[in-house]
Amino acid sequence: MSNGFDKEMLDGMLDSLKKFTDAHLPDTRILELDATEEFPVETIREMCNPEVLGIQLLFIPEEFEGMGGGAFDVYRVCEELARVDLGVATGVLATFLGSDPIIFGGTYEQKKLWMTRIGQEGLLMAYGATEPAAGSDLGALRTVAVPVEENGVVKGYKITGNKQWISNGGYADL
Repeated sequence: MSNGFDKEMLDGMLDSLKKFTDAHLPDTRILELDATEEFPVETIREMCNPEVLGIQLLFIPEEFEGMGGGAFDVYRVCEELARVDLGVATGVLATFLGSDPIIFGGTYEQKKLWMTRIGQEGLLMAYGATEPAAGSDLGALRTVAVPVEENGVVKGYKITGNKQWISNGGYADL
């Protein structure tokens, strides 16, 4: 991630986010969602639509058609969303967190493909860290991904382990 936005740009983004949530997630809607235990996936998808708000563009590097925001910018956006609803904040943050392995461990080609698609298509990502015996202690996780090779070429991964909570798991595109 870059060093982030200047104050004027961050304030503009937070103002746009507030206008969106005021219009799409008023208190009456939040109370209704809580009462029905419903995740507002269509609202999250609209929030990630580059034609509407494109909130995910915040954390995507500029070289992959994003805005190149920094960690503080992501924190401020998530803080603002948490003021509205923790479930909504978690739904958006899952895409931020779920893309970290691509940003920090992917090849240039993987970054270009996936970060550009996440940004331009508003794809939602799942994020699964919590395990029954480890909770949210990332250092105690037991899930393992073992490369599956065919003729000396990695064709995929066999994943073993258990997850207890996968944010966006039932709604994610990736």
